[in-house]
Amino acid sequence: MVRLRRFLKFALVGGVGFFIDAGLLTLLNHWGADLYVGRGISFSVAMLSTYALNRHYTFSQAQAVSAPNKRSLVAYTLVQVGGALINLSVFYVLLQLHPTLSMHPVLPLAVGALAGLVFNYSFSRLIFLCLPES
Repeated sequence: MVRLRRFLKFALVGGVGFFIDAGLLTLLNHWGADLYVGRGISFSVAMLSTYALNRHYTFSQAQAVSAPNKRSLVAYTLVQVGGALINLSVFYVLLQLHPTLSMHPVLPLAVGALAGLVFNYSFSRLIFLCLPES
């Protein structure tokens, strides 16, 4: 039950991160920022936000979250980038295998997001629950 509750908290934090990412990207795009620069900024802000939220909400009972440290932030960043690459790869592969999905891109997007979520949660758990303080 604790694992399910923690996973649901992680998914909720991911949803908050998505809205931060999407909202900031929309705002930066509206202000005329280059789409890719804006995406880099929005992803970074969302990732730092989810790092803080996961440390203090999802994994608050873990010993490893007593104080922020560079090692856990670097590890979390690498996990998030890995999850994003999995997400985009699944999205791309599904569209290549089933071109008709381009009419409904939310379907491959959802499958990619789920694949990324599972990867991110699995490795974030290791970071916050197993990574010793340096």
